[in-house]
Amino acid sequence: SNIVTTINNQSSTTSINYIINSDDEFNLNLNLMGGYFIMDNLLFGINADINTQDVLIRYDLVNTSISDTAQYVLDMDATMMMFGGFLRYYFSLGDGFLFASSGFDYGIGNVNENELINGLGFNETSSATQSNINFGLGYSLKIGDKFSLEPEIVYYMQDKITTSDIINDSNLPIEEEITVEESTQGIKFKLGISFYL
Repeated sequence: SNIVTTINNQSSTTSINYIINSDDEFNLNLNLMGGYFIMDNLLFGINADINTQDVLIRYDLVNTSISDTAQYVLDMDATMMMFGGFLRYYFSLGDGFLFASSGFDYGIGNVNENELINGLGFNETSSATQSNINFGLGYSLKIGDKFSLEPEIVYYMQDKITTSDIINDSNLPIEEEITVEESTQGIKFKLGISFYL
């Protein structure tokens, strides 16, 4: 691949070759939901969402212009745990049930990341809090006596605050703390399978 750099409005091309020594990634996403009908057609539920990610990458970067080789290493692990509750109201429609839902989730997470080139680079340790509010419209189609298939369109609003401690040891040790606040909203599609006791 090529990297293009621009200096004083003059463009130059540097050719960098990537030799992959290892590229390992493990992701686990566990989402559990359970509910109880507190009255006819009204379901109250709780949910837990746990995400983990482990990444270990080792590349050799070869700059063919100057015959220079550098070793790049990225070692990162991240965890986010969300807990919350939701309400669903069901309306009989055809062979199944149309449902409207709303929910709230709150969670905490952390990231530990080391990025090095030839043994020098930075370490970033981050902690985050996140809250989600969502509203959905879906359909529950029974499959047999105990199961149902549930497609759902969800509108969500998410607020996230991340505080990072970064230590850069490339030249002189530099430590800084950065806080980032994010607010996002959007629409997502979910497809679930429910089991009824």
